[in-house]
Amino acid sequence: MSAIPYVGKGTIWGSVANLAATAMGAGILSLPISFYYCGWLLGTFMLLIFAICSDISLVLLVRAAKMSNCWGFEQLAIRFYGNVGRTGVAVTLVLLLFGAAVIILIVIGDLISHHAHEWANCAGASCPWYLDYNFL
Repeated sequence: MSAIPYVGKGTIWGSVANLAATAMGAGILSLPISFYYCGWLLGTFMLLIFAICSDISLVLLVRAAKMSNCWGFEQLAIRFYGNVGRTGVAVTLVLLLFGAAVIILIVIGDLISHHAHEWANCAGASCPWYLDYNFL
């Protein structure tokens, strides 16, 4: 199976910034509650373990990319797993984006419902139905 030619239009720094923003987005939102449930000692230990696992997986991806001369997740998946790999990457990307959208909607709903009550100058049962948390 021959590799599909790839024409890159982005920069390395753009890719690094995109990956960092994606990884930190959900991490920033989930880190405080993780430390709350685990405590600072176990939370710090788990953070280090996951950081080491992330580093190892990135090193393996870079090595596989260099050895196969494929420079994208989809190309790498096609090279080693064929169409199953392509589908796996696509499904994983859709799930990642769906999860990010759900997190953003939850945060916006939490923020807007509180501020909407302040802006409308109402509290509790006196607020209209369209300012209810379940509606927003």
